[in-house]
Amino acid sequence: MLSKVDSNPILSVILPAYNVELYIRECIDSILNQTFVDFELIIADDGSTDNTQRIIDSYKDKRIVISHNTENSGKTKTVNRLFLLTKGKYITVHDADDWSNESRFEKQLAWLENSSKRIMCGTGYLSFDTDREVIENFIPFTNYDELKESIKVNGQFHGPTMIFRKSSLDSNCIYREYFNDNYEDTDLAYRLFQKGICTNIDEPLYNYRILETSLCRKEFTIRNKNLYHVVVYLAKQRELTGIDDLMCNQNELVDAYFDEITVEYKTDKGLVFREGAAYYMYWNYYSKAIKYSIKAIKHDPLKLINWRTFLYCVRKGIYL
Repeated sequence: MLSKVDSNPILSVILPAYNVELYIRECIDSILNQTFVDFELIIADDGSTDNTQRIIDSYKDKRIVISHNTENSGKTKTVNRLFLLTKGKYITVHDADDWSNESRFEKQLAWLENSSKRIMCGTGYLSFDTDREVIENFIPFTNYDELKESIKVNGQFHGPTMIFRKSSLDSNCIYREYFNDNYEDTDLAYRLFQKGICTNIDEPLYNYRILETSLCRKEFTIRNKNLYHVVVYLAKQRELTGIDDLMCNQNELVDAYFDEITVEYKTDKGLVFREGAAYYMYWNYYSKAIKYSIKAIKHDPLKLINWRTFLYCVRKGIYL
């Protein structure tokens, strides 16, 4: 344990919550029961229509700061607003339907406090389905050289596992609004990675609940399939010049790049639905995968690969 609670906590935990009455108590309890205790927990109910806010308000722990939204604003705007309330030296953004292992904060902060050059630390995680069956035990890279090469291809830090130095941010917000509720934490991770020493702890210290209603799983689109290319595109700009198009408020240039890399979807109308089917198959949502494969057929019934995708999803759904 690094310290005891005082008026200036070492860590600020930001927790936006929306319609998670079934899971919010387990989430909050996992944070309050950490072996590291010097933190504040800043919670906002984001206009829930269930009992989420009532459950949050039932807690009386002095480490909790409650600042509810008056209407639904989305994760990105809610997190950025709560960030302005933080007092901690370090920041983490926790998902409201997940839970953390009790030693998570202690292990990550011990690594970060070892050197002022260390600015961000993530962890491995277990992903669970709605029946609490383990889907995946994700063990991330920890070696810098491996991270440096792999991050150019796909994300290497799971957003809600990340703890980072508040001073490492270059603005008064955590997430950039261009990535509104989609790849916002991935963009943040890459920006932090370029600023100082970052790593992962190769233990599953976070528990990630895979829900069909989760923010990133509501609808599979061309945008969320290809947005990581934009993250890398902006990272390359910063590597060369120190700034990127979004920092210069030139969103139209980013949009133009996105249109360029997604031109194939204009000629192959079923492509995004085949990709969506594959995505939902990966997370074992077979009914949704089948629906997407049917959409592919409807958009181009003469394309054989659309029918093959449909038959594959049906066959896997029946036998699994």
